[in-house]
Amino acid sequence: MSRLQVSYASSFSSPSVPVKYLSEKNENKYFLEKAKVKLFVTHGGQNSFNEILKAGVPMIVIPFFGDQLFNATIAEYLGIGLSIKPGDFIEKFQEAFNKIMDKRLLIRPSSYQKNAQEIAKTIKKLIEDKLTFSLTLLKRL
Repeated sequence: MSRLQVSYASSFSSPSVPVKYLSEKNENKYFLEKAKVKLFVTHGGQNSFNEILKAGVPMIVIPFFGDQLFNATIAEYLGIGLSIKPGDFIEKFQEAFNKIMDKRLLIRPSSYQKNAQEIAKTIKKLIEDKLTFSLTLLKRL
């Protein structure tokens, strides 16, 4: 994690709400498990999407092709994130960021967090149940 950087340069960041970004591929899982992530911006590839779901973090998805488009749609459908077309990024990112993070908005931005955490609980329960079931089968052998 030595390459984790903090930037205050953008209009989306301030010393009280730093924007952190990763410079290495495969740091997502470690970062999601160890940091207090409030929002994750992703292209929506399947591995990243699965890791974010398991971590229970809302997301902004900027899909380019393939499974990314599907995952962006799923994030919006489940109420755990928003999707922005790459060509609309500059115009739409601030609005999406505020919609998920800004508590002053009339909509309930905490619903993204609640929905993401509920999905994470369900995933963890399924994993535990599957492990318990597998261990039970192994004991019978």
